[in-house]
Amino acid sequence: MQNTVTLDVSKDGAQTGAVLQQYLTDRGVYNPQSRATVHYGYPHYPTKYGLNGHRLGTVGLGKAEGMRLMNAAGCRTVPYFTADDVAANAKDVAAGWFPTLRYPMLARKAHGMGGQDIATVFQPEEIPWRIAAGWTWFSEYVPVDKELRVWMFRGRCLDTFEKVMERPHDYTRIGRNFDNGFQFQYTHAYPEANRQSALALRAQGLDFAAIDLLLGKDGNTYILETNTAPGALKSKAQVTVAKLADCITEWSQEGYPEWL
Repeated sequence: MQNTVTLDVSKDGAQTGAVLQQYLTDRGVYNPQSRATVHYGYPHYPTKYGLNGHRLGTVGLGKAEGMRLMNAAGCRTVPYFTADDVAANAKDVAAGWFPTLRYPMLARKAHGMGGQDIATVFQPEEIPWRIAAGWTWFSEYVPVDKELRVWMFRGRCLDTFEKVMERPHDYTRIGRNFDNGFQFQYTHAYPEANRQSALALRAQGLDFAAIDLLLGKDGNTYILETNTAPGALKSKAQVTVAKLADCITEWSQEGYPEWL
């Protein structure tokens, strides 16, 4: 009897989740009653037989917590600190101290898509204002040579894309995304980006994700964030979603083996 899978898709991943469901249906493994759940987006609950059923026991893992886990695993992330770091040093902050990163900095929120949560910070006095207004962590701005997205499944690189500027007239705010004129283009694999991406998956207890990375002008590779519900339509990554469907099919036919 053929093993099957069902999907648990977050609202943000609905469009690509529908494409993935169709590919799994075409491969004969999709069954809404299956015991094995593939979570596209952070899961609502952990599952015994599942992919991306969060093994760390944290539902809706925030970006800053993901950064902490990746740092602990040896990933190179952009330099950052959190609102909790500021709160833990309240007395020093009251005396004028703030964590020392180079300005300008970028303020971020725990959750957000398409760079819509990004705001700038130009001097220390702005940090508590941003925290009061709902921003939860802050990163140093790293001058960019290239920005990549690496789709990974259990340590295997499925595809690598580069964000390339195609419509400069749409560049109206900070962030390298489709609305700001950028388009994903297939590119060759980068060994260090693959290594960092595989570490990031393991650190966060994930089976698959699309990892956003910077190749800095300083020659270093920096992880920006991990996407568990990456979009595929605007980025023209349907072929990559098909590869993900192949990996899921192989996993189900092997009897749902554990990875981590």
